[in-house]
Amino acid sequence: MAALGSKKMLALGQPTKLNDSSISGTGTLDFQIPVHTSAESDFSLITQAVGTVTTLTAALQASLDGGATFNDVVASGGFISNTTPIKLITPVVSGGCIWRINITAATGSQDLWVAIN
Repeated sequence: MAALGSKKMLALGQPTKLNDSSISGTGTLDFQIPVHTSAESDFSLITQAVGTVTTLTAALQASLDGGATFNDVVASGGFISNTTPIKLITPVVSGGCIWRINITAATGSQDLWVAIN
């Protein structure tokens, strides 16, 4: 699938738009989470689809091998969709891997935003 934006590095408490232009088809959005400063803490991740969300199905995936292999952490249908345009995932493992939102269906014109605590 085509990348719909450049890979973003998230910052604590700063909502970040992942796509470079409005999403109206399939593709992927990669991002990274910084290494947590406290070994006893995990991040929470909130994702929101903003705009005209007519159809949207996406999975949350992770890669531990530098982006060669991605596997579902939350499968399509259980992550973000047109019926659930906002999703809180807690806890999320801290940095060290590449995260991906794999959009398997999208119509309308939406942006995907994420924020971590």
